[in-house]
Order: sequence, then structure tokens, then C-alpha cells
Amino acid sequence: MFVLVIAIGGTFAYLDSKAAERFSAEGVVTKAEWNTSNHQMSLFMIKTKHTEKKLHHYRVILTPEQIKVGDTFSKAKGSKYCLINDVQTQCVR
Repeated sequence: MFVLVIAIGGTFAYLDSKAAERFSAEGVVTKAEWNTSNHQMSLFMIKTKHTEKKLHHYRVILTPEQIKVGDTFSKAKGSKYCLINDVQTQCVR
């Protein structure tokens, strides 16, 4: 039983650690917050054509100098890099 619990827990931990890399969106930044009450993680809301997506993960490493409300944002699934105002920037560690 212990091995099963460890295997399942390890799988979920791995999947969570890759969530920021799996994130994809193309649109405009509508919200940019640093040091939120949720473990001091950054929070970014990206308005796409049809919805608004939330980028909120401990592996996101964007700084206030790199991104702000109104910027264009694009990130492909599986990438650690994003385009902010057509400038390629590493956004996930």
C-alpha cells in the first residue's frame, strides 16, 4: 500500500511541477501581481480571443520589469519561454 501511495503522490507532484510549462496562451495581460497571498507566487491573467487564462505557478520567474498590464503575451505549450511585446523571455524555470 505504501508503495502505491508514494507512486501516485510522486506522479501528481511531477505533473504539478510541469504545469507552468504546459500552460499556453496568446493575448493581452489584464492582471499582473507579485507576492500574492498564495505562497508569494506571481499571478498573471491573459485575455485571449475567447477566454481569460490564469498563469499562477511557483516556477514562473517574470519580474515587474519584464511584464505589465497591457502587454501582448504569447507562450506555447511545452516551452519555458514566452513572447512579451515580441521579445522572447524565459518565463518558467
